[in-house]
Amino acid sequence: MKTQAARCGGGSGALLALVGAALCGAILYGSDRPLDGDPVHGRVLYLERCASCHGKEAQGSGKAPRLTEGGLVNSLSDEIFLEMLVGGAGGKKLHPGLQKGFANTLDAWDVIGYLRGHVPYVGDMFPAADRYIVKQYGIDKNAKERLAKSLGRDVSEAEAKALVFTLFNTKSGQPLRLVPQDPRRLDELKRPMKTGYVVFMPFEKPAGGKVQLAIALEPAFLRIVSLYAVDAKGAEERDLNKLLSRFRDKGDRKLSGTAKALLAVGGGGKDVKALEKSLTDIYLRALEIVTSYESEERERSWADEDVQLTDPSKDEVESNIDIK
Repeated sequence: MKTQAARCGGGSGALLALVGAALCGAILYGSDRPLDGDPVHGRVLYLERCASCHGKEAQGSGKAPRLTEGGLVNSLSDEIFLEMLVGGAGGKKLHPGLQKGFANTLDAWDVIGYLRGHVPYVGDMFPAADRYIVKQYGIDKNAKERLAKSLGRDVSEAEAKALVFTLFNTKSGQPLRLVPQDPRRLDELKRPMKTGYVVFMPFEKPAGGKVQLAIALEPAFLRIVSLYAVDAKGAEERDLNKLLSRFRDKGDRKLSGTAKALLAVGGGGKDVKALEKSLTDIYLRALEIVTSYESEERERSWADEDVQLTDPSKDEVESNIDIK
């Protein structure tokens, strides 16, 4: 899997503020990314302008979020990134940590290229997708009870929420773009267009050590499409990813609430058995969090479902949707 550097375009309060800018800010759909940023030059600029707050390796600090967080970086469109680094109209959207914006837009693109190079790209997991949305979801009391039954333990509040990326194929022929949480825009994304979900979650390796795990799920049964782990600096965990590849097509939404649920692949000795248990834990939590998104989606699209049952021209109508 490649990172975002060569692509077209939870935690602290500061992190959520940045995500909020992506979810609620104006997205300029008419502007394509003019070029790929140079991540090597971008790192030089990052060290000069950003590292004092976000850390030398973008690992974050007490006053600034970690910029190797896949959920955060994927939730920021190129346009939002540019506004933060260069400044919007009157400099009002300039990142507060910068006293002044980058005078050269090409330099800003280089910084964006460097930061995107740290994280897995959601588009790699569903290459056919051309639109995606993102929002943080948590799980309710009933879901926590199901998880307690399956996992044999209670789930903490921190474990019970995550950003959910939902990807769609609208057949626009355009590069993958982030759609804001605007009712009109959301209404254009019909459920049959959905290609899958991606959830980024912290994962404790059975042998010890924390990594960031990107979990891609297909939309029908929430089976695993792919799993991809990176360390705190954004470097691929190759040995772990080799083991994780054995879990493709595993899982099912019916597992939630099942006593002693387990994603079993067999073989591999103690290492694989320990991974089966750890991965079952994080998979079931991701499943319940995605289910929370689906509940919201059903409420939003109930009228569409009625039309689908009675309107034989549904496919023709949906193929003519123009997302600008």
